[in-house]
Amino acid sequence: MHLHFFRLNMDAYPSALSFSSILAYTCWLVAVHCIITLVFVDSSVERSELGMQRVTNCILIDNDKVLLIKKPRRGWYAIPGGKMEQGETIKESVIREFWEETGLKLIDPSLTGAFTFMIYSSDELVHEWMMFTFMCKASEGELASYCKEGELEWVALDAIHKLPMAEGDRKIFAHVFSSNDMLFGSFSYTEDYELLQMRFDPTTS
Repeated sequence: MHLHFFRLNMDAYPSALSFSSILAYTCWLVAVHCIITLVFVDSSVERSELGMQRVTNCILIDNDKVLLIKKPRRGWYAIPGGKMEQGETIKESVIREFWEETGLKLIDPSLTGAFTFMIYSSDELVHEWMMFTFMCKASEGELASYCKEGELEWVALDAIHKLPMAEGDRKIFAHVFSSNDMLFGSFSYTEDYELLQMRFDPTTS
């Protein structure tokens, strides 16, 4: 909270005004300023809480292979997708993001999981986002020859478990390949993406 104090020039006020009246008016100005400041701070907090990042991605399966992106930073494999845009539905988002990264348009993707991700620095939460994972078995278009996010690669289903990737993604793949049930989960990682904790509903082995 910021307080501003005013220096009053008594000669600028009519003689009919008492010092107590001027003081009361000054206190009123300060009070209004404090209220405005508090409202602004509260609004900023509210906007921050509403601004949790939302991500969509899709596991596209075709001829017993899955289309993945090999990220250049760690050499880890990831599911194509990205951030939602304002006003999009999660289905609109995953179709757009998948097309932007791969050149393929998903045909009737179905939601298979919803997950919360939390990144910690020591014991402090520094980042949190929601991820909605779809599964799809049909697409149209031609695979892009270049993807700015990494190298596109079709990987055989039975080779997925051997790939370097985030441990949470490994669990998601295991569920999608073995069940048609919707999976809900929460993952906690360090800033170096070392898995700290995960939990699922329904419980997975």
